Amino acid sequence: MHGIGRKTFTVSAGLLAFAILGSGALAQADPAPAVADPAIKPVVEKTCASCHVFTQVSAQRKSPDQWALTVDQMIGYGATVSDEDYPKFVDYLSKTYPAQSVGEKPAGH
Repeated sequence: MHGIGRKTFTVSAGLLAFAILGSGALAQADPAPAVADPAIKPVVEKTCASCHVFTQVSAQRKSPDQWALTVDQMIGYGATVSDEDYPKFVDYLSKTYPAQSVGEKPAGH
């Protein structure tokens, strides 16, 4: 029985080391979340809220290309977005409300 206990200890110690080292490696592999320029937030919210309840916008999850298309469509409907603010709008929306990964549940669910 003494041999079985030692084997169990060795396996347990190995698993513990793997869990500690492995989790550190995984944590380092994950990039930091993208952060949008906070200065554009009130401009985006005011512009979108001129026609929508802002939760209608914030509930969306889109890729940068999809957000660019949406902003283009809203400009077509009369939203005012300057040429200078356009890339900031798309950047803010795509970083703040990014497309979901496959199988990912929407926030709050």
